[in-house]
Amino acid sequence: MNEPDRPDEAAELRGRAESLLREQQRDAPVNCDAAGMNRLVHELQVHQIELELQNAELTHARDEIEDGLRRYTELYDFAPVAYLTLDYDFVIRQINLTGATLLGIERSLLIGRPFKQFVAPDGRSDFADFVVRILGSQGRETCEIPLLRPGGAETRPYVHIEAVAIEPEGSLRVMVFDITEQKRLKEMIWRQANYDPLTQLPNRRLFIDRLRHDLETTHRAGQMLALLFIDLDRFKEVNDTYGHDAGDKLLIEAARRMSECVRATDTVARFSGDEFTIALSALTEMDRIGSVAGDIVEALAQPFVIGDAVLHVSASIGITMYPLDANDMTGLIRNADQAMYVAKAAGRNRFSYFTPSLQRAAQERLDLIRDLRVALPGGQFEVHFQPIVDLATGRVVKAEALLRWHHPQRGMVCPGAFIGVTEDVGLSGILGDWVFAEAAHWARRWRDEPGHAIQVSVNVSPMQFAIAGSAERWGRMLADLALAGSQIGIDVTEGLLLNDSPVAADELRRVREAGITVAVDGFGTGQSALACLTKSEIDVIKIDRSLVRDLGTDANDRALIDGIIAMAHKLGIQVVAEGVETPEQRDMLRAAGCDFGQGFLFAPPLPPESVWARWATLPM
Repeated sequence: MNEPDRPDEAAELRGRAESLLREQQRDAPVNCDAAGMNRLVHELQVHQIELELQNAELTHARDEIEDGLRRYTELYDFAPVAYLTLDYDFVIRQINLTGATLLGIERSLLIGRPFKQFVAPDGRSDFADFVVRILGSQGRETCEIPLLRPGGAETRPYVHIEAVAIEPEGSLRVMVFDITEQKRLKEMIWRQANYDPLTQLPNRRLFIDRLRHDLETTHRAGQMLALLFIDLDRFKEVNDTYGHDAGDKLLIEAARRMSECVRATDTVARFSGDEFTIALSALTEMDRIGSVAGDIVEALAQPFVIGDAVLHVSASIGITMYPLDANDMTGLIRNADQAMYVAKAAGRNRFSYFTPSLQRAAQERLDLIRDLRVALPGGQFEVHFQPIVDLATGRVVKAEALLRWHHPQRGMVCPGAFIGVTEDVGLSGILGDWVFAEAAHWARRWRDEPGHAIQVSVNVSPMQFAIAGSAERWGRMLADLALAGSQIGIDVTEGLLLNDSPVAADELRRVREAGITVAVDGFGTGQSALACLTKSEIDVIKIDRSLVRDLGTDANDRALIDGIIAMAHKLGIQVVAEGVETPEQRDMLRAAGCDFGQGFLFAPPLPPESVWARWATLPM
C-alpha cells in the first residue's frame, strides 16, 4: 500500500478519510458490540478511502502528463522545422514527422539510416566538411546543402542545417530548415539581374563579370582569350517590316544557333539590342578562333522561318585577342567593336580581326610565347659574354652577360625578338634571375683562374625591380658562391632611375648596399639622360651605340660625348662607350678620357668556355 511521501500530506489525507468515514457511519451505523472489531473495521475503512483518494489524484496527474506529452508530441512532430537526433556516425535515431515529410520516407523506415543517404551528390562535399566541423566543435555548426528529391516531388529541397554535439550522450541534436522557397526566390532575383529574359543568355552585366574572371584565369595559365563582337545585319529592317514579335523570335533563334557553335565553357551573351558578344577562353591555337567565327557567320546566314515568313539576316563579327591586342577588358571590348565595324564596311556577312595583319602577327607571337615557356626548362637559353676593355691599357676588366636563345627549329633568335615578349607574359623575372645566376657562376669561376678575375654585368628589367625581394635573392646567390658584390654589376634603364616607385628605389638601394655596381645602359638616348647623372645610385654610365656610331663624322655627337664624359667624371661616375667598331672610334674615345669600350672591335659576344682564348689577343 502506497503511503504519502510527507507527514503533513499523510495527516491531511487521514483527516479527509476520517471525515468521509463519519459521514458514512451516520448513514449506515455499525454494530459496536465488540470494541476491538470496531476499531479494526474503522482502520480498514479509513485506509480504503485513503487509497481511493490517492488513486484519484494519480489518475488526474497521469491524465495531465499524458495531455502534456500529447501536446509536446504534436508540437515536435508538426513543427515547421525538422528535428533529428543522430549518433556520431550521423545515423538517424529520432526524427519528427516534419523531417520524415522532408525526406519523403515513412518515419519508421528512417530510423537507423545514415543521413548522408539523403544528401544530393552536389552537396556531399559540403556535408562532409560540415561533419568534420561538428565532430570537432563544442558549439553550434551550420551548413546549407541540397537534398535528394523525394518521390513525386517536382523540385529537390534545399536545406539549412544547424547541429550541436551532446558529448555525454554521444549524439547530435539537429535542426533542418527547409529553405527551398527562399533559395528559389533568391536564384530568380539573381537570374533576372544577370540574364536576358528574351534569349536566356547572360546579359551585359554577367558577361562583363565572366570576362573579367576569364581574363584572370587566362593570365595565370599563360593562354589566350578571344572576344567576338557580333552585330546582326539588317535586323532593324526585320523589326520594321515584320514587327517586334517576329524580331524577338529571330533573336531567340539566333542566340540558339550561336550557342551551338561554341563550347560549353565559352560565354555567349546578349550585349544589347541586336548585338551579341562571345568570349572564347583558354585558347592555345588561333585556328579555332577563325573556325568559330566562320561557323557563326554561316549559321546566321541561313534562313529564319518565323511563322509564315522566311527572314534573312547576316552577321558582322569583330575579333580581338588577349593578350595580343589589349591587356584589359575595356581595350578588348573597344577593339572588338572597331573590328566589327570594319567587317560591316567590308560588306557584312563576315568577320574581321582587330587589324588586317593581326592574324599572321598574332599567330607568330603566340608561337613565340609558347616556345618561350619551354625554352628555359628545355635548356635552350645560353649566356654569352662580351668584353669591356680598359681603353688606357687595352686589358679586359669587365664583361657583359648577354642572353641568347638557341631555338631548336629557328636557330639563334635575336634578343630583340623575344625580350619584350618575356616582359609581357611575366617571364622576365624568372629569366632575369637565371641570367644573374649564370653570370655570377662564371664570375666566380674566372676569379679563381689567374689573370681572369673581372666584373660581370647583367641587364636587369625594370619589372624585376617592381616586386620587392629581387635584391635579397641576388644577395643570396652571391653569398652561396662566396662572391663579393663588387664582382657583379647590373645595367638598368634611365626610366628605372627616374621612376618614382618606392619599391624600385628600395630595391636599388639594397643592391648598392650589397656592393653591386649600378650602370645606366643606353645613356644619351632618353629625354632625361642628364637628370640621371644626379642620381646617387649610379656608378657607371654606358654611352649608347647610336652616339658612338657617328663619332668620326658628326661633330655634334663628338661634342656631346666629350660633354658626357666630362660631366660624369666630375660626378665620380665611370663611362663605358658601347658599339665601338673601328680603331678610329676607340682612339677618339680614349683621347676624350672615356674609361672603357665595348664593341665588335674588341670581340663579339662569345660562349663562356671560349672567351679567354679570344680575349687574350685583343687589339690594343
